[in-house]
Amino acid sequence: MISVDFWMGLFLLLTSLFTAVSAVFLLDLVSQGRKARGPVSPFASNGSTGLDLFDHDPDQRGETQAQLPVLPDSALQQQRDDLQQVADASPLLTWRENSAGAITWSNRAYHDLYQKVHQQPFDAAEHFKPLFAAPEAGKPSQRQAITLPDRKDPLWFEKYTCPLEAGTSLHFALNADPVVRAEEALRNFVQTLTKTFAHLPIGLAIFDRNRQLALFNLALADLTTLDPEWLSDRPTLYTFLDHLRERRQLPKPKDFNSWRDRFTALERAAEDGTFEEHWPLPTGQTFKVTGRPHPEGAVAFLFEDITAAISLQRHFRAELELGQAVLDGMPDALAVFSADGELVMSNDAFTELWGVEPREMLARMTLDDAVDLWQGRCQSSPIWKQLRDGTGPVRPTQGVTSGRSRVPWGGQIAQKTGLDLTFTIRPLSRGATLCSFGPARISALPLPESHKHA
Repeated sequence: MISVDFWMGLFLLLTSLFTAVSAVFLLDLVSQGRKARGPVSPFASNGSTGLDLFDHDPDQRGETQAQLPVLPDSALQQQRDDLQQVADASPLLTWRENSAGAITWSNRAYHDLYQKVHQQPFDAAEHFKPLFAAPEAGKPSQRQAITLPDRKDPLWFEKYTCPLEAGTSLHFALNADPVVRAEEALRNFVQTLTKTFAHLPIGLAIFDRNRQLALFNLALADLTTLDPEWLSDRPTLYTFLDHLRERRQLPKPKDFNSWRDRFTALERAAEDGTFEEHWPLPTGQTFKVTGRPHPEGAVAFLFEDITAAISLQRHFRAELELGQAVLDGMPDALAVFSADGELVMSNDAFTELWGVEPREMLARMTLDDAVDLWQGRCQSSPIWKQLRDGTGPVRPTQGVTSGRSRVPWGGQIAQKTGLDLTFTIRPLSRGATLCSFGPARISALPLPESHKHA
């Protein structure tokens, strides 16, 4: 919208300057020929307006009048006709008013609009009341609306006033209806976005290329405790961050200079679309802040309260650490395999017994890897074949939906070092399986009869 207003203003300014210069030039020509021609009627006999816009007292021209060459009547009339044609061909409404506010001259575009408004042709001899209201004091330009009988919506114009001598004034009006419609469409679009974003739990703040707040939602005010009226005043990005710091809605910095450097880097990262941080606040909350670039140099920041998610994550991590501590406190070597046959948990006794630390391995240990390890360090046993081939009562990769009965089973094994162990396989939920190695026991789970000779 800024670029449209700029070019429109530039066009109107150039048009005004051209018309004013033409008026001054023609004024000099008319002054030279008035004595020979006599007074000129303000309106032409064919119903269209004449050029009395440029009639002035020749005594006021001074030396300028004597310096111009005297043109013959035919040349002077040709000049007047040419300028009248230029004025009538212009889409810019142009007219002149005297000190009493009556129209003394107008162009064809003004006549056409007058006819549309009053549903009758423009009669210069009868109609002198302008279509547009008088300009407000101190405002050379203003936007005005004209109501037409055959239009539901008014027709908008951008009106400019140029004061002349003796209380007269020259006026220009450019059709601003497309601009008004575009501004209205933009406002409706922004309102639609605002209503849409108002229901989001994530705070949204969009800063334009000048780093002023252009759009925000109510969730932003709720999360940051900033006043919506203050946000509506379009603060700058750094003013916005200053207020967040004052309300303890920013991570506490070590010093102010580092804080400034931090948010200079924040702005640059948001422009590249790479900014994403978690802000632990002094209030105990945790914000996830994401920066994203927008068209024409704007940046958007998303503020999400992830305090509950962080708390749940910390609780889950604490539960995992507690479970791992319990496993590490068990005297038996334990290993848990998931339904797809990957090792998901083990304890310190397992690492000490088999000499491997699964948590430090680059690749995850599978059941086949574990069977290779156990079989390589133990004496021959039918258990290893049953585990590898899936011919035992249960195999981790079969899961809970397998046709086999998931019951505990196992037997006695012996390491090549002579250490006797009890190997037990127990089914867990979701298809997982627990493998445990403990001291040899008389009551160890035997292999089922159907699998002893497999």
